[in-house]
Amino acid sequence: KVESALISAGSQNLSTYNFTWDESKACVGNTAYIIPTNDKWLLGLLNSQLIWRFYLNVSSTIRDGFVRFIAQYVEQLPIPAISDKQKAPIIECVQSIFAITKDEDYLENPAKQAQVKALEREIDQMVYQLYSLTEEEIRIVEGKG
Repeated sequence: KVESALISAGSQNLSTYNFTWDESKACVGNTAYIIPTNDKWLLGLLNSQLIWRFYLNVSSTIRDGFVRFIAQYVEQLPIPAISDKQKAPIIECVQSIFAITKDEDYLENPAKQAQVKALEREIDQMVYQLYSLTEEEIRIVEGKG
């Protein structure tokens, strides 16, 4: 039984993409895209630099540099079939991010924000390993190549 979902805004700026985890069964009042799932590792995967870079290559840009998360593009995302052992460290990072960002002072606390950035980089590294990326490919994904 699916008790949670990944939610993405209907359109997102090229520099501020993200999916959000929801367990509240809330109603979405405006354009949003919902992926019913209990797989928290997917949140890490979908928010990774690699998947974002891929998405930018398969989708089209609309007004002022925004992209839309619609089925014809999202269904092209290469979601790997991985083991629970491979999912576990991604889930651990995602849960750590949840814990840090739920703190009331998160938005005013640079140290906590830096912790989240470090965890996001950790997830990126795990995602690169899932797809067996080379160092050169990683530099390209990260805009350094």
